[in-house]
Amino acid sequence: MALRRYLGAFLLLALVSLSFGQPKLAENGAEGRPANWKESVLGSIASIFRETAFAPTINFDQWPDYLKKHQAEIDKADTDEAFQRAVNAALKEFKASHIMLSTPQATRNRKESRSTGIGISVALEKDAYLVTYVFEGSPAAKVGLVAGDRILTVDGKSAADRIPLTGDEGKSVTITVRRRDGSEEEMSLVRRRYSTQRPAEVAVLDDDTAILTLHTFDLTYSADRVEALLRKVSDKPQLIIDLRGNGGGAVANMCHFLNCFLPGTTEIGTYVDRRLANRYERENGKRATDLVELAKFATRRVKIGQKAQIAPYRGKVAVITNGGSGSAAEIAATVLRDELGAAVVGTKTAGAVLISVLVPVGHEFSLQFPLSDYVTMKGQRLEGVGVTPTVPVRDLLPFRISDAEDAGVKAARDWFIRASSG
Repeated sequence: MALRRYLGAFLLLALVSLSFGQPKLAENGAEGRPANWKESVLGSIASIFRETAFAPTINFDQWPDYLKKHQAEIDKADTDEAFQRAVNAALKEFKASHIMLSTPQATRNRKESRSTGIGISVALEKDAYLVTYVFEGSPAAKVGLVAGDRILTVDGKSAADRIPLTGDEGKSVTITVRRRDGSEEEMSLVRRRYSTQRPAEVAVLDDDTAILTLHTFDLTYSADRVEALLRKVSDKPQLIIDLRGNGGGAVANMCHFLNCFLPGTTEIGTYVDRRLANRYERENGKRATDLVELAKFATRRVKIGQKAQIAPYRGKVAVITNGGSGSAAEIAATVLRDELGAAVVGTKTAGAVLISVLVPVGHEFSLQFPLSDYVTMKGQRLEGVGVTPTVPVRDLLPFRISDAEDAGVKAARDWFIRASSG
């Protein structure tokens, strides 16, 4: 396993957004593999947990016990998707973010920024799928689905039963949709390949205020695009940064974004990794168990670095977050709050902030696993905790609607008024 090449590109991939664009994997997903392919993948995972994976609060020695608990389901799995589900059920026993197995198809989709399906991301409601995003050029976009629509039935069955919208390319699905105005409509869609890119967007709300929507820090993040958008609104004294549903991505992209607001020399926290823990134990003669104490012991802090090609934005900033804001988005919100005095508006973030990598584990499967934990400059751990907004918003939707109606935008504007008058 060529692990070394991956270690230079830390990923913060805490959240995999619930997207109904993944195809149902073929029943013959294991065709052409040796009979012991499952054992081979599981052996690679076990090796990683013994030798490489690290987080101060996770005992990776428990993996054999977790695996044994779920072994029957793993043995029964006869497709890539079923194997992935069974292994991930075992990985969830760690009760931490950033530990997940991906199928060959999911791995390829991420690398190619493409998927197969109807092309929407959704949030689960009691009796419906709430559409939170519609990918440009997808089947859903072509039939006019928009964020805020609710899918009530799938092929005649209630969405409350969690009937999947996924399926093979070229296969059709019939859904009943309730529009935001209350009207209902039945429509049939044919699953197709589509781009999963979600480019950053900017809009001017009024003479003083602009809003930058940033969907991801992952592979499709474009530094050039972000800088171009910020140049357009650099004269606005107030900027709202919408990070709702931003599940994170690469540390380098997050640092580039922060460098658009703060000097490259700005320290943004501490990565608590195996090397730091081992040094602490050698010099103190005891095992490191307190993450904050470990961070204080560290002699180096993470710096943003000089990555942006534009002058830092100088106006007031408010950041909108929700439970879909994870990992790099959580760090970005915290740094802007602590170093720039930005307001964090909305609801609590995901609390999924382990530093991780994604590596192959054989037969085109890949494993995401942590290498370190993160502590803010103020000594706060975000993993399992999240970022609590300074301006809570009760009725925040997971997507932006018209600016007059959007509770997050309204709360941010109200904060700007208070900040200016205070």
